[in-house]
Amino acid sequence: MTASFRCGWLVVALLAPLAAAPPPLGEALGQWPRQPVIGVPPLVGAAPSIDGHVNYQEWVNAAHVIGFTDLDTGTAAVYPVHLYLTYDQEALYLAWVVYRPPLQPTPKATFEAGPHEHIWWKDDNVEVVLEPGRDAGYGYAFAGNSIGGFSDLRYPLKGSGSDGSWSGQWLYRATRAGLDNWHAELRVPVAQFANAAPLQPGSAWNLGVMNQPITPRKAMIDWTMLWGFGSPGYASPNKATLAFLGPNSPVVRASELGRLRPTAKDTEAGVQPAGLRIIVNNPGSQAQALRWQAAIYRYPGKREPGMLAFYELWDRLLSVQASGQPLRDPKDPTQAFRTAADLLAELGQRYQPVAEADYVVKMEAGKPGYFPLQTPLERGEHLVVWRITDTSTGQTVAAQAVPFSILPSLDLQLRPYFLTHRKLRVEADVREVAQRGDQVTAALAINGEVVAEATVGVDPAIGSAVSYLDTTRWPEGQEGRVIARLLGADGQERERNEATLTRPPTPDWFGRNLGRSAVVPPGFEPVRKLDERTVALWQRQYRFGEQALPTSIISRGTELLARPMRLHLPGLPTGTLRALEADQRDARFESTAGDALRLTTQSAVHYDGCLRVDLTLTPRQPTPLESLVLEIPLVERYATLFTHNSTGTDFGTSVADGLGGALGNWFARYPNGRMPFTFGFFLGSYDRGLQWFCESDRGWCNRVEQQKIELRRGPGEVALRIHFIDRPVTLSEPLRLNFGLMVTPVRDATPGRKLLPVAFGGPDELRRFGLPALEDWFGLAARRGATVVSSYMNDPDHFGQPRLYHQPDRELMKSVAEAAHRQGLKYRPYSGWGVHTNIPEFQTFGLEMLKEPLRNAGWGSYWHNPASTFADWWLDGVRQLVTEQGFDGIYLDGTFYPELTANELDGFAWSDAQGRRHGIYPCWAIRDFSERLYVLLHHELRPDGMVDLHDGREPLHFVTGFADTSTSGEYHLSRGKTILEVFSPEEFAAYYMTHLHGSARRFIWWNWMKLPISFNEMQAMALLHDTPLPLGGGMIKLYGTEVGYGVPSQPWSRLRLLRNAFAESEFLPYWEQTAVKLSPAGAMASGWLDRRGGRLMVVVSNLHTTPWKGELRLDAAGCGIAPETIWADAMFDQPLGRKAAEALPLAIEPQRYRLLYLNARLPLEEPAKRDGTEAALSVP
Repeated sequence: MTASFRCGWLVVALLAPLAAAPPPLGEALGQWPRQPVIGVPPLVGAAPSIDGHVNYQEWVNAAHVIGFTDLDTGTAAVYPVHLYLTYDQEALYLAWVVYRPPLQPTPKATFEAGPHEHIWWKDDNVEVVLEPGRDAGYGYAFAGNSIGGFSDLRYPLKGSGSDGSWSGQWLYRATRAGLDNWHAELRVPVAQFANAAPLQPGSAWNLGVMNQPITPRKAMIDWTMLWGFGSPGYASPNKATLAFLGPNSPVVRASELGRLRPTAKDTEAGVQPAGLRIIVNNPGSQAQALRWQAAIYRYPGKREPGMLAFYELWDRLLSVQASGQPLRDPKDPTQAFRTAADLLAELGQRYQPVAEADYVVKMEAGKPGYFPLQTPLERGEHLVVWRITDTSTGQTVAAQAVPFSILPSLDLQLRPYFLTHRKLRVEADVREVAQRGDQVTAALAINGEVVAEATVGVDPAIGSAVSYLDTTRWPEGQEGRVIARLLGADGQERERNEATLTRPPTPDWFGRNLGRSAVVPPGFEPVRKLDERTVALWQRQYRFGEQALPTSIISRGTELLARPMRLHLPGLPTGTLRALEADQRDARFESTAGDALRLTTQSAVHYDGCLRVDLTLTPRQPTPLESLVLEIPLVERYATLFTHNSTGTDFGTSVADGLGGALGNWFARYPNGRMPFTFGFFLGSYDRGLQWFCESDRGWCNRVEQQKIELRRGPGEVALRIHFIDRPVTLSEPLRLNFGLMVTPVRDATPGRKLLPVAFGGPDELRRFGLPALEDWFGLAARRGATVVSSYMNDPDHFGQPRLYHQPDRELMKSVAEAAHRQGLKYRPYSGWGVHTNIPEFQTFGLEMLKEPLRNAGWGSYWHNPASTFADWWLDGVRQLVTEQGFDGIYLDGTFYPELTANELDGFAWSDAQGRRHGIYPCWAIRDFSERLYVLLHHELRPDGMVDLHDGREPLHFVTGFADTSTSGEYHLSRGKTILEVFSPEEFAAYYMTHLHGSARRFIWWNWMKLPISFNEMQAMALLHDTPLPLGGGMIKLYGTEVGYGVPSQPWSRLRLLRNAFAESEFLPYWEQTAVKLSPAGAMASGWLDRRGGRLMVVVSNLHTTPWKGELRLDAAGCGIAPETIWADAMFDQPLGRKAAEALPLAIEPQRYRLLYLNARLPLEEPAKRDGTEAALSVP
């Protein structure tokens, strides 16, 4: 340890040599306080908002405590608790973050938010025991769960018993805010406590805090060990002292304890440290000097059965010292009659001194101090004790003692793959025990007979060893025992562990083959084979050349390709095309070329227009290969927009965010004309184009990893070039590659655009409304343009799952669907958020549904592997919802966006030549799942079901064709403070105007999110692109009659009714329409023309941050509009006094729009809620 530090702190005195070990624990224990001490700083700035979200900025100036001890193990809990404390004159403020086991992240919470008579040990709670000063007379206990439910009581400080009828004035909020943790905030007003010590500098209260989980096991995880040996209950003295500090006092924030993150110096020295790190903030304007005293002791072994934990020994020692008599505990004969000397001797012999610190740290004004004590990690049970003292006053501002374990073990995690792979994954944690040359053997025994074995080598640097055991001989209903052994290089066993698991019966949902009917479902047309080279689909036609690649792609009657697609392979002769079998669902082609190096291309066109291409290069002998490039040249006119999806398959360098917009954006981001691998690249225009997609770059060989995909401009064309190989390589075995192409438009999106949902809450909220009120609400929604009711259907403990797990919820949601139907609406629930850890089959069949590496999705779920049994399980859930609940469809959130996945047994994990780990984006599995869902809901269960997909990133045209509608928008929510900072019109079109490509999409933009741009401002962009915004049930009720162009206005219903009135009209988009002309430049116009009815509606948008004033001129004759027709404002249904043949003057505020119509009148719903903007409609 060095004697000086940077970053604002300085060691000014060294009171004890740091290299020396501390005195023996038996001698030193008396100098350390049994009860923790923490200085509680006063609030700096505003009080924290008690909303259940422990926000860093709100609690950064609060004391931070870690080091909670698990009473079962006697050492620091594996899953930590973080406690925060601050105060003002009126209240003490507490907050905590409680971490959970990764695969059991959802705490049990059966009591709703608010007070309850008794929730102790009925939910996963945190208990707070508080004594507000020695003269208070009473102490108080509070228990709160993870959703805001709580109970309280008081107890006399002298005497016994408790009073559960007492009710406190607690302000408590809790949320399941983290992926693997829950948050809570508590305000404790001092005025509710009689005779309490005032909350002011110099006062002191006592506090105990305990995490009390009952899932996945019941445990007591205690800060102060309040319930330790000899505890009389709540009146136990084993509580922390809260020392209330004054302004500008030090703020102690414990940072790390136990195994520490290596610093750069640690890494350079090859040291894994263990110990303690504390940061102390100095918020004042004066320098401060604090004395840092700390020591680490270690017991190198593992406590044998019957040996007491540290606090059990210490509390017995204190009891004997207080009484002057040996222990007398008839319940514990092994410890009876022990003396203080005996107990001290055991403590001194067991815990050997390792390291100590004793020095003064001077902190500069406004800067932090660093208080570390660490030692190279060694196995054993450790004890770290510390104290921080203000040298100017002698006051202790922090003190605590925490035992923690770093013990040799062979911890096992079992993950069964009973259904698809018939394997059991056994992962052994060898971080503390492995040496080079070790092996781990795993065996599966059924009724004492070993039925499967596996042995794997150990790399100590990795820290775990994974093996797979065959489960084909494991009968259903039988318990299996896994025995894992760590063997040294000499074959001798060094560690052993066992675990058991029961193999349940195969579930009835597995292997149902739902959605596998060999049909062309409604919404699509059969594949038509025009000749031996040409196939036709809805709005598209493909002609294949000798390479089995398209030489012509016609979309919407025009040619997309500037010249034939080609696979460039130097020296390869022309291939021979063969048309293979074709039916109404698929047409297949094959090409072969070459001899010494043979290229086989197999292409299959599916009825949705997706083309799958599989390439196989087979060498007869090792063959040098310099390049292999796929070229897709598009006509320049139809290559103006692009999107690309996530990039890279290396887990260390992959990037989730893609890019989109005008083609110039791509060249600005990639000025050298090349980009990294992406799993999807769309190149096209506003209403047609082509999306290339590929699961991974496995097998590619490139000079530069970040330059694999190229865009090249040429005369009249833009070519997408995929460089599979651009670095010389010798091919010694077959190389297999595949990719897909989706040409748009995929299908007619008109039916999907008629699905206009209104969203409601979950079962508990729906119950509170009551069915009669809900049905009235549904009727109101139908009158205001809605066609679908949507709501959450799951309880919070099964969020996003495709099943209803509670009978009362099943009955309620069936009634909700029936109520919607009576009002002429369809009903579909929210679902599709990974695999929840609370589903009954999670530990047995759920684990094999998860993607690898595991990724917590939040709300208690993990993301799924679409190539797993997840699809069978999920589709069977949908079957139940439709057949038993009467639902009309399903809304899936986050289910269909490809995640970088490396499931070993599915062949998704791979390594490059440098040994770096890669995965794939499972595009084909997602397509298969989405098609099965579509067929299930449009053929097998009913002909008119609904599939609604939600994703937050770039469009997936190769997937969303199998959806009736979709929702997106989160990707852009925080992009800027003005509309054009968030996106350009081209970017909006590429991301959200996908209905012209065959996917009806809604764009998310909510006022409740308090974004810099309001809903009504964002309509200026959305209306230009004929893209609707989603609607909440509360909005349609609160703002159903609101009209206006104001920034805060929310004319939800009016906009929907207007668009419904022109539902069958022709869309005239701003980028190509010539009917409406605006001058001067700066505003943009799109329209909806009903030629048969002689009606027209126009939106004029000003996307800029400055006002626009000008005039509109219409080609009335070209639109079939009578020239004498009078313009009217569509928002207010107010005539404007100008004829269609005349110039119409307009003035539009920044980031605002105007809606106008001719020969169409839609009266306002009265009483209309007007915002006053109609006063400025006419411009002289």
